[in-house]
Amino acid sequence: GMSLTNVVDFEEYIKCVVPSEVFNTWPEECLKGFSIAVRSYSLDKIISSNHAAQGFHICPTTHCQVYKGRLKATVATDRAVEVTRGMVLSCKNKLVVAYYSSSHGGVSESAKNVWGSDPVKYSYLSPVYMPQETYDQISGATWSSTYTATQMSDLLLGSSRVTSTLGTKKITKVEVLSYTESGYVYKVRLTNSAGKTYTYSQCSNIRSVFSVKSANFKLANPTTLRMPGGNQVWSVNGKLYYSYLNVNSIAMLSHVPEGTFSENQVSGYQVDNSTYGIFGQGYGHGIGMSQYCARDLANLGWQYEEIATFFYPGSKIADMEEFFS
Repeated sequence: GMSLTNVVDFEEYIKCVVPSEVFNTWPEECLKGFSIAVRSYSLDKIISSNHAAQGFHICPTTHCQVYKGRLKATVATDRAVEVTRGMVLSCKNKLVVAYYSSSHGGVSESAKNVWGSDPVKYSYLSPVYMPQETYDQISGATWSSTYTATQMSDLLLGSSRVTSTLGTKKITKVEVLSYTESGYVYKVRLTNSAGKTYTYSQCSNIRSVFSVKSANFKLANPTTLRMPGGNQVWSVNGKLYYSYLNVNSIAMLSHVPEGTFSENQVSGYQVDNSTYGIFGQGYGHGIGMSQYCARDLANLGWQYEEIATFFYPGSKIADMEEFFS
């Protein structure tokens, strides 16, 4: 087939990506900070030439970053790109590969845990706690579903990653073996009806296995306990959580406060292992900048330099010319 390659000036390209990825009505400091992240990411793509065999530097989809051409550009985003012209992020005199995604659910994850990346080379792609992110108020950034055992099996068998390793027999047991320090699911073991097991590791693989928006989720089973107000209590690897509705009427989990139940209640509750609940937050791989948190920081009065560097520990603003020699 025929493919079309758009040859465009670098800064003009950035002007088209920014409004393709975020809303042009967002605060100016957010747009500036995001422009720097986009420029850093784009420059790395040009230098690394990952798509060289296909005849271009960077693709226009979410595989790289969204590019919808000049018709998407606006006065506000053009101004943000112009003000930050040539600015990128660096860490230890190396160009930062400034990954970003929509929302992280209050905390980002390391590239090591998501993709198995070198933690020394990508030290700036490490977890950042961001209580400023109002993910619970963002449509689509929190999500939950309840499944019977059969429905859970069907969900998992819908992933080619699962069928390629376990075949198509019913999944009869689902175990989360470990979460990361940030709370993302890191390791899961599945067992099918023939007794065959397989363990999946790394957050990106987990996201694919469960077909979820983010690996920042909890796999829970309902218990016979109820909170004083009637809320369902769930078990997550033996720890108790209760469900509540956020502003978007999406069920979320919160730790059951110590002392809520008597010793007899805690020792006597039962867990329904034939029913599963998935409660998640965030949308995307969870690495680097959260676009919505960048907006929230700007709304709190942060300046663009602070916003751009916040998501990449150890980074600083640099001139892109430093990386051409």
